[in-house]
Amino acid sequence: MYAQNNLILTCDLSRPMPPPPSAQPNTQVVIARSMGQEASTAMETMYAAQGFPAGWMGLMLDKGATAVGVLGPGETAIAVALITPASLHVHEIGRTFYPDPEGEYFFGDFVTPEWRGHGLQKLLIAQRLELCRAAGRKWAFAMMRRENMASVKSYASLGFVLAAEFCRHSVARWQFSRLRVRVRSLPYGRFSAEGIKLPFGWRAVGHK
Repeated sequence: MYAQNNLILTCDLSRPMPPPPSAQPNTQVVIARSMGQEASTAMETMYAAQGFPAGWMGLMLDKGATAVGVLGPGETAIAVALITPASLHVHEIGRTFYPDPEGEYFFGDFVTPEWRGHGLQKLLIAQRLELCRAAGRKWAFAMMRRENMASVKSYASLGFVLAAEFCRHSVARWQFSRLRVRVRSLPYGRFSAEGIKLPFGWRAVGHK
């Protein structure tokens, strides 16, 4: 049996936010919306070096995502993350996530191991929140495993709160999943309805 819990965090962009963290010395924040930009090549290279599928970031940008990265010495990417207002299939949970019509989904956060502990993820979160506000969004969403406490704390420090939890259990060739709402007054996006509907909000998907 395999069990996995993914937390869904929501940020109300109408509320005052803590001051954003400062960039590290000898680094610069970059934004890319297409692969034609020089910065996007550096970020794509970093993703590929960490085992992401070749061309993954370019595919995300083609689907309407925006990449925010941090370049270090030599203009190599040392941290990168994305946001999108569009629906996105989340491989980890086997569902498609649909952000609120007035929100954006934060995903793809990655900081190279040697640069962790310097506040770079918080910087990426803050930069993406600014982009959301500039676009007139009301909500921001993020999803991460419960055990990823470093990311949970980074997002919580910038105004994200636990809105729902996606629970997934695998037994033999079956996968059972359920969405548990934690704060009913907050939106948490929407998920595709896969498989067979079961009682108490559970769904089951069989695999060969």
